[in-house]
Amino acid sequence: MQAASGEDSGTKKRSYTERKTVGQKPTPNATIRSQNGSFGNLMPFGESDGLQLISSLVIDKISVFDSTRLCIQNKPKALGYVQETPGRSQNICCVAAPLRSSDRRKLKQRIADTFGLSPEDAQLLVPEGLKSVKFENHQGKPGVAYLSHDGDPLWFTLGKGSDDLIPTGKSRAKDALYSLWKKYDLLPTLTTPQAVMPRIQDGADLMIPGVVSWPSPLSPNQLVSISKYVGDKGKRAPPFAVGRVEEGVDEKKLGEEGAKGKAVGVLHAWKDGLWSVGHGGEMPPDVEVVDGQGGEGGEKASEANPPPASATHSPESPTQATHDPTNTEPNPTEPACTLTPDEITQSLRTALLLSLTSPPPPGAFPMPASTFYTSHVLPYRPAHLASSPTPVDVKHSSLKSLSAFLKSCEKAGLVTLKNQKGDIVVTSVNSRHEEVLGVGKYKTVKDVEEWERKKREREAEAERGRAEKEVEVREYYKPFGQTLAWFAAAGQQPGTLFLLPDLRALLNAYIASHNLVNPHEQQFVNVSADPLLLAAVTGPLPGKPKGQAEVVEFLKREEIMKRLVERMQAWYEIRVDGREGEVKKGALPPITLTLKSRQNKRKTVTIVTGLEPFAAVVGSPEEVAEGVRRSGFGASVSAIPNKPNTYEILVQGKQQKVVMDLLLAKGVPKRWIEVVNLTK
Repeated sequence: MQAASGEDSGTKKRSYTERKTVGQKPTPNATIRSQNGSFGNLMPFGESDGLQLISSLVIDKISVFDSTRLCIQNKPKALGYVQETPGRSQNICCVAAPLRSSDRRKLKQRIADTFGLSPEDAQLLVPEGLKSVKFENHQGKPGVAYLSHDGDPLWFTLGKGSDDLIPTGKSRAKDALYSLWKKYDLLPTLTTPQAVMPRIQDGADLMIPGVVSWPSPLSPNQLVSISKYVGDKGKRAPPFAVGRVEEGVDEKKLGEEGAKGKAVGVLHAWKDGLWSVGHGGEMPPDVEVVDGQGGEGGEKASEANPPPASATHSPESPTQATHDPTNTEPNPTEPACTLTPDEITQSLRTALLLSLTSPPPPGAFPMPASTFYTSHVLPYRPAHLASSPTPVDVKHSSLKSLSAFLKSCEKAGLVTLKNQKGDIVVTSVNSRHEEVLGVGKYKTVKDVEEWERKKREREAEAERGRAEKEVEVREYYKPFGQTLAWFAAAGQQPGTLFLLPDLRALLNAYIASHNLVNPHEQQFVNVSADPLLLAAVTGPLPGKPKGQAEVVEFLKREEIMKRLVERMQAWYEIRVDGREGEVKKGALPPITLTLKSRQNKRKTVTIVTGLEPFAAVVGSPEEVAEGVRRSGFGASVSAIPNKPNTYEILVQGKQQKVVMDLLLAKGVPKRWIEVVNLTK
């Protein structure tokens, strides 16, 4: 390599001498630096002339650098490389050593539990001959990388004591390794427009405005993949980046209109340093979403072995667009796997560790061993093992009994046991145990059962909410009182009825044409500069006595809209199945369901009023009462005194849900149903 030098803000120049031999020793005790705070080029060294191209270890965002070459030394059990990068970088030397068989098995089990993999898939991801190497990134954070026997990095962790395993984005061995391009649902996926991809490849993070769809649940610090948004709901794109969700970001934040800030801190992306120095390869084409496979399709037909069906819907599928937690749905098409007794024991132990991250309250102890087992071990078993032909329970474990299992956990310091009249009880748990603190999150049986319960509730809600008619309520606003002069100045007729969007557009056009935006604080409008607008938003409210004149200099647009609407006359129209209805004066009152106590609070009734405006939707009060009776509840109709042609329905008992479901089924929008509880 030719001599190079670089300079950056706050960093002294550093020059590099030319390396002419592969076997030259690297500079020891070096740190990692690069132009954008990430890994750069890896220089070969060792006692062999045989060079092999592999992916570099990349922990932070990476810009595209030159190729990196790695030499596998002739000496057994050692893999080494030295890094050299232009700019503010230094050299680094790393040596990788094979993992012990026991450590590899533990790692494989942890990956299987964390990512919901079958033993066969875990074997592909954590193959024989795995090596590990320690490193330190540009921020001084230590990490561990796990490499295949021929040097391809498969997983890495970052941070002292971190157990979060981050997968790399590709697989060199087409039919031998399993990675994000072979199993798209290995990580939850966010999608972004294709135009954003080059920016992420150049080192940028994914910002909130660039997120099109996201999985649910989504939580801060969660490891995710990023893929291109595909407008065709029958297809999905392969992931092109891996990152971590930023603090304070979740589904609610991503769904907020106008939200800004960083959504995902990118750790590794397609065509970055990690990618370009390896075996390369172009991104696979978008794949078809196959019906009946949970929203995930296999790869193109040119693939010899397409990936198995996913348990997660495509980011472009309807369920994902509404953010249903489909990534917890069990996959019935996944092949069954037979577990050994040792693997079952390890799975039960891992389940206990995860359970202890949210331990029972101290008052729950002492707890019978059987209760502890059924409530705090079995629900936390990995969800992907539910289809195993071998039951994952203590009877099929290597310990054979619950008492033996709990005693092994007591010996490890996880629980405390006591013998009471011949029965074992759990007296306490150790939620601060190092194994508990280090356990990784994964999809559990409890998660799947909870998702299925919520799915049933959603389906039932959707069934109840399936309206007989399509109903649209339109709210209009008519110029009135002191607003008339302003509307005339804006070129509008006094009898015009405005919808809110039309009124907002008129106001914005008026503000722009009269140059009323405050030059110093542009979110404010100088209403005092326009006497007609000022009078329209500060005049007395309809039906209220005049008070002292309000002094206003400037207001925000939304406040102007609010004041303007308050001083206009309300009208409404109810349209059924797209047909125009009668436009009526006044604000539309909601249908009210009032709960009242009778007979000294020994009896409760539900009183329904306000049905008359919705007669075209629900029918007469007697028809509504008959619908309640068909549900098995008593209901009677009576006229309301001193209010001609108005009626109320009296339903026996607290039946607000029954009545609401009936009204929703007939097409009444939920917004126009109000529940008032007078029994409290």
